[in-house]
Amino acid sequence: MTAPSLLPQQDARTRRDRLEVLSALINGPEFDPALRGGVLKIPPTHPVYPWNCTVVDCARPRWRRYAMCSVHAGQWQEAEARGMNRAQFLRAAEPLPATEMPEAMMCRICPQRPAFSLQLVLCFRHRNRWLGHLKRHPGGGEAEFERWLADQPSLPGYGECRADVCDELAASPLGLCGAHERGYIRAARPGGARLPKNFFATYERRDRPVPVTCEDDVAFRAWCRAQLPVHRTGTVNLRGPAAPAAGGVAVGHACPLACSPSPCGA
Repeated sequence: MTAPSLLPQQDARTRRDRLEVLSALINGPEFDPALRGGVLKIPPTHPVYPWNCTVVDCARPRWRRYAMCSVHAGQWQEAEARGMNRAQFLRAAEPLPATEMPEAMMCRICPQRPAFSLQLVLCFRHRNRWLGHLKRHPGGGEAEFERWLADQPSLPGYGECRADVCDELAASPLGLCGAHERGYIRAARPGGARLPKNFFATYERRDRPVPVTCEDDVAFRAWCRAQLPVHRTGTVNLRGPAAPAAGGVAVGHACPLACSPSPCGA
């Protein structure tokens, strides 16, 4: 026997009316535009959800304590024990370079292809073209690199990642972003989706369409549906079956600082 609920039951019309009110508030002029949509991009200095380290020009996200990155937080604890105050520490601390990218980096030539080489900011194909150019013209410096860039055509991308929740671009004809493609390989390729061996030399470099084979498309699609978003600091991904129908922030989703564990207890 099921015990009757003591909470008032809402009919479909009441729920619909409340959803319309919520949608109107989210679409109103006073609602923060950074909190609209299925994938929220929170600026590092957001007035409510800041995630930048408070050391000036430090490119790393803040840790769970002290509003600083993990390195500066450790340095601050040591400095505080020596009697230094916070303002003195922040003035003296040296900024640190980023160790992760808040967004996927795109090829500087092909805006629809993720960068394979983060140092050169080139996709896989253009990275290989540049290395081939260096073999034929050794010793090329920055000026030679700029001349070479000017002669390179932009190439079409591979579309969005096929993982349902992912908002990143595919890194290969398989149709998965770099992170999900690596995860797919680690999972022993459910469904058996794969590219031909040496597809780059055989097809891509010759501008031929790359065939993708799949032994069980149902299993592959099930794997794609089950994936989590790629972790990006400052991004809250609300895609998927748990996303709110109004398209805004919902209680129970990830902390906007995108940390684990969450520094705010979300």
